[in-house]
Amino acid sequence: MKKKKNKKQSLIISYGILFILLFTLFIIYQQGQNNHYLNGHTLPQTTQHLKIHEKGIDVSVWQKNIDWHKVKNQGFSFAIIRTSYGWSKQNIDQRLTDHLQGAKKAGLKVGAYHYSYATTIEEAKKEAELFISTLEGTTWDFPVYFDMEDDCQLALSNQLRTQIAITFLETVKDAGYTVGLYANQHWLETKLDMSQLEQYEIWIASYTHTNKYAGKYGMWQYTSDGHIDGIEGRVDLNLLYKNY
Repeated sequence: MKKKKNKKQSLIISYGILFILLFTLFIIYQQGQNNHYLNGHTLPQTTQHLKIHEKGIDVSVWQKNIDWHKVKNQGFSFAIIRTSYGWSKQNIDQRLTDHLQGAKKAGLKVGAYHYSYATTIEEAKKEAELFISTLEGTTWDFPVYFDMEDDCQLALSNQLRTQIAITFLETVKDAGYTVGLYANQHWLETKLDMSQLEQYEIWIASYTHTNKYAGKYGMWQYTSDGHIDGIEGRVDLNLLYKNY
């Protein structure tokens, strides 16, 4: 009788372990499926067949009174926050502190970006110094990005634009940060020499349902017209393909 009882107990334990294993696999599968949908809509895809790692947003002064817990509850796990623009010490994003504190309190990971107006190497250095000053005192989970897309830079040569980006990125990198470049697909393909920039993380903006950019990138801003609970008006939506 004792042997039969032990056998029965072993069988129950085995079935229990099997159930736990199958349930865990089901949860992992569901999480993978959820990564490909947002509010019932299929997320856009890439011609490189990259695997979506996480979903996130980027914000600046234009997004106000964000309910960060609602944002997180919809499957967004990170926020890239504008800290500054240009090179004047007065050009700190007015909602930087609110966004940073709100996102962190809700449990989102954070990264930062600086919007550039630099048209010379010297201005790029000044912008980098301002950016570094805004980054201090905070732990950043994601790379910190140089946003280069302004019309004031269009009259420059490709080489000068590229050197401005390198100057900014190397200055920030030397301060101890992981750095990246943000630009739209047209700029990446025609306004910059990407052979000199491929060592940096790339965050591409391309507002299309299928990203056909052939170069490497770790994050894709696929729309500036996102609408989600917790944020009034529009917000940029991003897909992440790397584990930062």
